[in-house]
Amino acid sequence: MKTLKLIPLKATAEIMKDLENKGLISRLTAQNAVGKTHYTTAPEYGTHKLISVSIKRTDMKTGIGYHPDKEEFLLISNLPDARPLYLIISELSFDELNKKVSGGLLAPEDFYLLEMPYGDPEISFFTMNENVIHGEVTTEAEKPGPVFYVTEPADLSSVGLDFGEYELIIGD
Repeated sequence: MKTLKLIPLKATAEIMKDLENKGLISRLTAQNAVGKTHYTTAPEYGTHKLISVSIKRTDMKTGIGYHPDKEEFLLISNLPDARPLYLIISELSFDELNKKVSGGLLAPEDFYLLEMPYGDPEISFFTMNENVIHGEVTTEAEKPGPVFYVTEPADLSSVGLDFGEYELIIGD
């Protein structure tokens, strides 16, 4: 097993702007909201739904992948004593990551691991664009898992990334 230690970064407005400039996300800020339709989902993925999510996953070997359409993250508020929420995201495509996995070339630099804040208008509300590799994870603890909301098409599918012999862990 090859272990990659991902060092978490505190999500900042600058990091989120950088992800937006790279086409990975679209921030839902007042500056971006002036009387426009941000997007319309593809009809084949159904009507929209709002779901609440509680993350208990501490293993980054599962739950990392992409959706073929967009979804919104709404990090409104968390439970008072909940574990932190980490968002893992890659600017590499599914095919590029698969090639790196099969070639033994996957590196920590292929991912962002962001500790996400709640209720920050510059950071906590955004659209994850289609086909962007991402997932959510938290730490091991007896505390409750972090909670947040996601809106997405009702029939949106997920395509998971197979990390093969790699194990991704949260570093210090």
